[in-house]
Amino acid sequence: MVSTVKVQSRISCHSVTTLPESAWDSTSQAPLLPVTVTREDKARGYTETLTMTATPTVSSGKPTGAESISGLQTLTRAVVNAVGQVSAWDQYHNLSGVTYSPSSVTLGTSGTHYYRTEYGYDLTGNMVRTLNPSGTIHRTVYDDMDRESSRWVGLGNER
Repeated sequence: MVSTVKVQSRISCHSVTTLPESAWDSTSQAPLLPVTVTREDKARGYTETLTMTATPTVSSGKPTGAESISGLQTLTRAVVNAVGQVSAWDQYHNLSGVTYSPSSVTLGTSGTHYYRTEYGYDLTGNMVRTLNPSGTIHRTVYDDMDRESSRWVGLGNER
């Protein structure tokens, strides 16, 4: 597997670009499949995985991972809170008209370009609430010893 790590800022952003060797045409120095990129942007509080058709930057006959993100095909983003818990998960299903930008946590419009699942936690870090894109709420209650004591699923507009 050809894998390149590029650190854009030692503190705020880490990116890994992956392209299996079987998906690289060494003669034309071009990918045979979309390139997969996984990024963590700590400064903006999200991680993402995407595939793109951008022409890779090549050095010594191999991709370097230094190319800009373009030709976006798939995208998922996890929004992370200050303690590192995923507070929202965005699954993009319609990238038409969406311009990729690493400086914006969300791209496009919820429901039109992506479906969002939201997560809530109690003070001890247990996931206690999930709100999926269709409006279904999953709640979990924990007792004083941090054991799951009940669960319920329902519809509603409370957040």
